Amino acid sequence: MRKAAGCVHSSLARRRLAASLREPTPEAATATALGPQRTWFSDWLAHSDLEDPFWTPYEASAALSATRIPVLLIGGWHDVFLDQTLEQYDRLDADVALTIGPWTHLETALKAARTADPETLAWFDEHVAGAGSRRPFPVRVHVTGAAEWRTLPTWPPKTHAHTLGLTGNGQLVDETGWGSAEFCYDPVDPTPSLGGRHMSAGAGRRDNRPLESRDDVLTFTSAPLASELEVLGAPAVELHLTTSTAASLFVRLCDVDPRGRSWNVTEAFTRLAPTSGPVMLPLGSCAHRFLPGHRLRLQISGGAYPRFARNPEPCEYTIACEHSHLTLPVGGGVDASA
Repeated sequence: MRKAAGCVHSSLARRRLAASLREPTPEAATATALGPQRTWFSDWLAHSDLEDPFWTPYEASAALSATRIPVLLIGGWHDVFLDQTLEQYDRLDADVALTIGPWTHLETALKAARTADPETLAWFDEHVAGAGSRRPFPVRVHVTGAAEWRTLPTWPPKTHAHTLGLTGNGQLVDETGWGSAEFCYDPVDPTPSLGGRHMSAGAGRRDNRPLESRDDVLTFTSAPLASELEVLGAPAVELHLTTSTAASLFVRLCDVDPRGRSWNVTEAFTRLAPTSGPVMLPLGSCAHRFLPGHRLRLQISGGAYPRFARNPEPCEYTIACEHSHLTLPVGGGVDASA
């Protein structure tokens, strides 16, 4: 009987969640999912500006400059908190080390244990038991695409910029782009989210072909690489963009393998006022090797719902490709030519 009751409650929760995701606003979705009573989440939604004094009691940044004890930071390339982990590494004025693996946030407790547990114990051995350092460099990252670990003296490492242009026919090229590209976003059928950095079961590395087949998703794809290309740090996109209304913008870098599967590497999301001009958007940091025969793909859309709240207005987007490009921080000693 307990099992049957649990199944009923689980089924009811799934139906309530599905109904909430059909609501047009986060406030309405919250009421459908949780009921009409006001919750802490309702208060969060009512204070969407991070500069609002409401958030002052939650602000913990001052602790970064005050901390003096040794700190080992462990995160994942698909962890929703990765940007905060990297900020902590950059700002902590203490003995700090950093490990980043190919994990989501939920995987850091189990899948990451084979790596995280020994490193944590070694950190205690060094800083509590005085057993001496077992870590040759403070930074250790997993290079996705190559399935190998890399030790580094700092993050991000020294790199050089490699720029690719966009073309109106959907290419990424080693020259200035040309032409234009357009797409439309419809809040009634918002562009869905697929994989990436969040805390749900579907987070992480996913084949993006179902997403890229939609009319509201633009893709720009390189020719197959003649040699490997290793990206270490935060790529950046500059788009000369015109929007018909206030807009949302989701940009993702993918690795397309020889079978045509498009695997997400890193991404970024932002909201824009009605725009006509350059938009700079740094993507999340990554350590990824694009192998020979693979292609790079830049994906552009007007949202990623329900991971990010939908833009409530229909919007038309136009990209002037001649003034738009993708810049990659490429590791030293790697041939960046395609």
